[in-house]
Amino acid sequence: RSVQEQIGLFNKAELIVAPHGAAFANLLWCAPECSVIECFGEGYSPPYYRNLAAFTGMRYACIGDTGNSHWTGVSGDIHINIRELDECLEKLGFS
Repeated sequence: RSVQEQIGLFNKAELIVAPHGAAFANLLWCAPECSVIECFGEGYSPPYYRNLAAFTGMRYACIGDTGNSHWTGVSGDIHINIRELDECLEKLGFS
């Protein structure tokens, strides 16, 4: 997608659910009413986008947070526990 298309999509979003990665920089274009669920792989969960969401006033939740921000865990797979996703959605007001 073009940069303009990405800005438009993120600006209109009510909820973003995605794996941790560089595309989360697009949170800059979200409205403060947007909610975010960031999904982490095993052993790597840096606070970069949690901080960005807090700075811009968005509601934030995450799946798989280990508290480890060191890059050595970056290659782990991401497994989503459906119950945990459901809990995040409820926490953010989507049920």
